[in-house]
Amino acid sequence: MNKSNVIVSGLLCVVIILVAYSIILNPPQITPTIEEISKTTKTVVTREEA
Repeated sequence: MNKSNVIVSGLLCVVIILVAYSIILNPPQITPTIEEISKTTKTVVTREEA
């Protein structure tokens, strides 16, 4: 049980590090997705208000 927990935690750490590196190295690719998400949320809010 302990070995499996260590392996899972290690994999999670590696995934977090890879995500952090991708965010640091490729900010222009991530900002458009954030803008698209904000636009979709705004459209959803306006639809709910209307």
